[in-house]
Amino acid sequence: MDRAVDGGKAPAQPVQKETPPPAKPTAPPHAFSAAPDFNGVWVYESRQGAWTGFGEPVRAALSVHHNGASVAGSYTALLPGKNDVRELNLTISGEETTPGTAYLSWVSKWPPATGKMILRMGGDRRILVERIASDDTYIPRGMEVLLPR
Repeated sequence: MDRAVDGGKAPAQPVQKETPPPAKPTAPPHAFSAAPDFNGVWVYESRQGAWTGFGEPVRAALSVHHNGASVAGSYTALLPGKNDVRELNLTISGEETTPGTAYLSWVSKWPPATGKMILRMGGDRRILVERIASDDTYIPRGMEVLLPR
């Protein structure tokens, strides 16, 4: 009987408007969104877990210039050795291989030595400096986390 009243058609459904998808969140203006930039100066500040090696660095500083993929500059440090404190003055050069990571060669005039290091930059612009190879025993392997100055 009900069919006779509505002519056999199902009741009309209300038309629903499509709702637009939610807006994508945007990063706040202070968030790190650009590719890391290796231009600048970084220094070591004493804190737990910020170094490996024979002992905590007395001081360390990194000055870097970045042009395209090329990275060059200097790394100076006063680092503990097995029985002494060693002064390093290294000239560095190499390439940024991926955003925020650079593989570098270093050269020391005294003592005469060469080696390799890796720079890894975090989103907060801290840099992990890792000395991974040396052709002498004076310049120790190890790492320091340096803060932007």
